[in-house]
Amino acid sequence: MTHRPLIASGAWPEDQTNAVAPLLDGQITVGFWLRSRVGTRPIAVHAGWRTDPATALAVVLSGKGQMRTPAPLRQARRTARRARAQV
Repeated sequence: MTHRPLIASGAWPEDQTNAVAPLLDGQITVGFWLRSRVGTRPIAVHAGWRTDPATALAVVLSGKGQMRTPAPLRQARRTARRARAQV
């Protein structure tokens, strides 16, 4: 997930919770914009290693609670920040 896709582009989704719009690289869907809450900027959800955009979206939607970023991603980012700080 990110707020700034590098290559793909697409119109933002409607201003509704869980609204989705495709992120395209040419004619190929490589991810989705996901609006997690009304009035917030959408998040770019994209496929990672050995997965596809639809699976990435399903994972994010299934793990969403009150936070914009799913718990596994928050934990991974926290661990990465700690590792960088030790170097």
